[in-house]
Amino acid sequence: RLKAEYLMYQDSNNRTRDEGDATMKAHVLPLALSLVGVILFYLIYTGHRFRPNKSGRHESYRALVFKGLATLCAAALGAYGAWLSPTPPHMLLAAGLVICTAADVILGIDFMIGMAVFGLGHAAYSLSYVLASPPGLPSLIGFLALSAFVLLGVVPWLRKHRAGKPVAPFAAYAMVLAVMLALAIPQKPVLLAGAFLFVASDAMLAGRVIAHVQGKAYSRICLLLYYLAQYLIAASTLAG
Repeated sequence: RLKAEYLMYQDSNNRTRDEGDATMKAHVLPLALSLVGVILFYLIYTGHRFRPNKSGRHESYRALVFKGLATLCAAALGAYGAWLSPTPPHMLLAAGLVICTAADVILGIDFMIGMAVFGLGHAAYSLSYVLASPPGLPSLIGFLALSAFVLLGVVPWLRKHRAGKPVAPFAAYAMVLAVMLALAIPQKPVLLAGAFLFVASDAMLAGRVIAHVQGKAYSRICLLLYYLAQYLIAASTLAG
């Protein structure tokens, strides 16, 4: 009997995986178009980003437009997925992608406001995760571990590199990321991968903005991880 139940369980998992694969194959064109758009505008943006302009700034407003367009390509994919399957989790993911598109541009104008807007995007993602797959023990363990890392690792690091300057906004944002990543643990693998890459990208961004880590390659990798994160989050709406 146990063997029969196990075989039925395996068969159910295989059918679910096959259905998910078939769903993704049915949307190869929008997935490909979105990815091409993300990569294209990423390359155009980085070309402008690292080329000084007449004002002496390394990031012109024209460059910010291309930066936002790269995220918008991912947001369009998420909106497409939400249109095909208008469930609350998918709608919230699409909304989060749009919010992050705006935050992308705002971040280049006013970093603190941009970070706050990104926080709203993460809130939309987190609520989507809760509705899609309510958190359980793995999410709780993940949250406790990430929270401990923020309190024992990130906060002292912030105090060291921001001597005499406020650290609370950055610590609060780190906790938002911890919640988002912990809630992503029981989600689809593509969604978890996107959440993880988002946190990795933000960790690198913190190194550049707060610890003043320099280098074009470093900044390019940071941005690439971010755009891949948003693309994977958007693609999850088509993952079945």
